[in-house]
Amino acid sequence: MGRPEDVQKFGELLANASALVGSNYFLLPMANKQDGPPLIFARERVYAYELYHRLRCLWPDWSYSIGGEIDKTGHPILRGDKLDKAKPDLLVHRPGRMDQNLVAIEIKAASPKPPNNERDRIKKDLDKLAAFCNTVKYERGLLLVFGKEIARIQKHLKKIAENGFPFDSLELWHQSEPGKQAHKIPWVASDT
Repeated sequence: MGRPEDVQKFGELLANASALVGSNYFLLPMANKQDGPPLIFARERVYAYELYHRLRCLWPDWSYSIGGEIDKTGHPILRGDKLDKAKPDLLVHRPGRMDQNLVAIEIKAASPKPPNNERDRIKKDLDKLAAFCNTVKYERGLLLVFGKEIARIQKHLKKIAENGFPFDSLELWHQSEPGKQAHKIPWVASDT
C-alpha cells in the first residue's frame, strides 16, 4: 500500500490542479435551441478530463502514475465486491503492482439541478471507492464534489451514513467554484 505522506502529496497536487480548472470545464455552456443565451450544465466527465489534464501538467517525477477511467474489465484479481466492470474516474497507483495502490477518485457535480436518483448515484460511487480501498487496498478513496450545492450532497451523505455505510479510508473533497482549490471537508455539514 501507499504511504500517508504520498496521500498528502497527492492531496497537494489535487488542490493545486483543481484551481486551474477553468469555468468552461467547471460549468459547460450548451447551445440553446431557441437561440437564447447558452444553457449552463455541470458535466462530470468534462470536469474530470480537464482535472486529469491539469494534474498531468503538474505531475512530478514520481513513482506513482495517474490514469483516467482505467477499464478493469478482465482484470484477473478485481472480481466481486462492486469491482466487476468498475472504472473509477481517476486512479493513482503503480501499474502492474497490487501493493502500491494510492488513491481512487470519483467525481460528482453539485449542480443546482440535481439528477434523478442522485443519492443512489452517490451511494454507487461510494461503494466503488470502498471496494477499491478494502479489496484492492488503495490507501484512500476520494469523492470529489464540484459546485456550490454541497449542502445537498452532504444531506445525501448523512442519510447514507445513517444506513451504516463505513466511511473508513474515504474522504470528501469539495471545489466550490473555478479558480478555488478543492479541499477536504467533513462528510456531514454541522448544520444538516
